[in-house]
Amino acid sequence: MSILTVSHMDTIGFDMPALPTDMWNRILNYVVEKHDLKNVSLTSKEFHELVSAKLWASMRFWDMEENALPAVAHLPIQELYLEHSGVEDSHLSIIGKMLSIKKLNLNCNNDITVTGLSFLTELPKLEYLNLSQCTCDDSCLSAVGKMVNLRTLILRNNPEITDDGLSQMSGLTQLKSLDISGSRTRCKITPAGIACITHLPIEEFHFGMNGCTDSHLAVIVSMAHLVKLDVSGIFGNNSITDTGMQHLAALTRLEYLNISNGRCITSTGLEHIVCLPLRYLHFLDSNCNDAHLEVIARMCTLKKLLIRCNSCEDADGVTDFGLSHITALVGLEFLDLGECMNISKVGVSAIARPSLEIETLASLLPDLGDRYPVQCM
Repeated sequence: MSILTVSHMDTIGFDMPALPTDMWNRILNYVVEKHDLKNVSLTSKEFHELVSAKLWASMRFWDMEENALPAVAHLPIQELYLEHSGVEDSHLSIIGKMLSIKKLNLNCNNDITVTGLSFLTELPKLEYLNLSQCTCDDSCLSAVGKMVNLRTLILRNNPEITDDGLSQMSGLTQLKSLDISGSRTRCKITPAGIACITHLPIEEFHFGMNGCTDSHLAVIVSMAHLVKLDVSGIFGNNSITDTGMQHLAALTRLEYLNISNGRCITSTGLEHIVCLPLRYLHFLDSNCNDAHLEVIARMCTLKKLLIRCNSCEDADGVTDFGLSHITALVGLEFLDLGECMNISKVGVSAIARPSLEIETLASLLPDLGDRYPVQCM
C-alpha cells in the first residue's frame, strides 16, 4: 500500500509539506505504480522534480527506431538498456548528452566503433558499461580508458582485445569489476597485458573461457583486492595446474572462485587454497574425486559447492566415502553433484539435511520428504 494517497491530492495549488528531500525520496519509494507516480508529479513543481528522477530512472529499447532516443534524451534517465537494438555511433552521439546516465548496456551491437564510444567520455556519472560481443578492439579501449568513473566494465566475447587494449585502461582508478571472459581459444591477452591493470582496485575479475594458464595466475595474484575470480576453462580444457593454484593462496580476500574444467588440478593443488575465506567454489567438469573432496571438506566457510560433471565417464571419481566428507561443511547451503555415477542414494541421504539443497540425478534423491531440499537434474 502506498504511503501517499494520490487520488486525494488536489492538482491545483497543492503545497508540498516541508520535509527534507531525502525523506520525500524515501516516501516515494513506496509508490510503485507508474500511474500513481504520474499523478503525484502533477501536484506541485517540487513533486514533479522528485518524481521525474524515479519515473524515468530506467529505460529499455529493443529497436533503434527513428527519433526514439531524441524523444527521451531530455529525461533524467539513469539506466539505459540497449542490448541487441542496432545501436550505431550516431545513437551514441545522442547518449553522450544524456548526463544523468549511470548504467549503459550495449551488449550485442556490432556497429559501434571508437568514434561512437568517444561520445560517452562526456558522461560524468557513467559507472557501468556493458560492451559484450560488440566486436570491440584495442582502438575502442582507447575511448573506454577515458571513462574514469567506471566501476563495472563488461567486455565479454571480444576476442580482438589484446595487451595493448588493456594498457589503455590503466587510468580507470575507480574500477571494481572487470569481465574480459569468453574469447575461448581466440584470446590474445597474455600475462603482460594483465600486468597493466593489476594496480586497479578490482574486486571482481572474470577471465574464464580464455585459456588462463599458470603464468596468467602468477600475475593475477597481484590484484590484492580480489573477492571474486573466474578463471574457468571450456569444453573440458583448462591449463591451470597445481602450480597455478599455489599462486592463488596469496589472494587472502577471495570468496568466490571458479576453476571449472580444471582437470589438471589435483587434491594437492586444492590444498593451497584451503586457507582462503571461500564461500563459493565452482569445480565443474574437473574430474573431482574422493581425494579432492577430502581437501574441500576443510574449506569451512563454503556456502555453495559445484562439482557436477557433464560427461558420465568423467564422473566416476566421487564415491559415497568421498561424499561423507561433505558433512564437515556445516555451513554449506547448496551442493551440485551432477552425474556422479559412483554415489548411491544411501550416500546422498547420509549428507542430506534441511539447510542443504542438493542437486543430483533423480535416481539418487533420498526419500526424506519435503523437509530436505533435493532436486533432480
